[in-house]
Amino acid sequence: MRLILAIVFAAASGLGVARAADVDASVAKRHVNLSALQPMLAEQIAKAACFARLDINRTANLGYLDGSYELFDMTRRGLREGNKALGLQTEPNQSVITALNSLDRVSQNWNAQVSAAGGSVSLSDELFFAITSATDKVVTAAAEVAERTERAYAVGDRSFPLEVSLRIKLASRQRTLSQRMAKDLCLIEAGFAAEAHRASLQEGIALFEASLSALRDGFPAFSLAAEKNPAQRAQLEFVATLWDEVKPIYARAAEGQAPTAAELRLISWQNNQILSQMNAAVFNYETRNVSG
Repeated sequence: MRLILAIVFAAASGLGVARAADVDASVAKRHVNLSALQPMLAEQIAKAACFARLDINRTANLGYLDGSYELFDMTRRGLREGNKALGLQTEPNQSVITALNSLDRVSQNWNAQVSAAGGSVSLSDELFFAITSATDKVVTAAAEVAERTERAYAVGDRSFPLEVSLRIKLASRQRTLSQRMAKDLCLIEAGFAAEAHRASLQEGIALFEASLSALRDGFPAFSLAAEKNPAQRAQLEFVATLWDEVKPIYARAAEGQAPTAAELRLISWQNNQILSQMNAAVFNYETRNVSG
């Protein structure tokens, strides 16, 4: 687990020496936060498509798919063109723009497929396989946008300390993992590239646990202190409680044991509760400078 966290922290510590533009710290944090939201939304879309295809909370999951894509598309545009409602400025950094252009190219067909799926009352095999097959590339491209945005905006000055960018990064990974693990479990059940998704699920379990521990209890090797804010710590403890309910299901699935119908329904519900709590944690980190 230390190796997994070291990789995450090393990526976050290689920050740029100048911000993408002379912007207020609140705007910088918003760009880092919302760019890191994009991989989660892509995973959420694929997850929702899978559960809808298995006819588990189908109407709700098609609604999640539609709403997630609307936010994904609006944020993708806002990260480039600016969006006052989202707190985003027009992007001046060429490295970030290049990554956004790459995301546009990778997601072009996927966008059309997701849009079509969101407007339907069911999900055809053709759309299901098209969306799930392309999602990994979209997630990778979106993660690159997030990485370059962090390097451009999270400069580690007093207005945006390194500790804050690390916490935003870790908590953002948690919200993405909440969707990725549920998607992996569902795709295993659907018989879609089951072995690859078992491996992905095993990796996700380890990274989620390690990251939650670092956020809550600290990671001294990278000068990350234990969470001292009572409300935020209580929120992380609640996430740990939710996680303890679903971890055994994920672990058994990663080892090849099929989940029961009741377990699938629990995952379909609980992953969204974990996401909600971690999403709130990210926005809380965005609005303060230190953990205390």
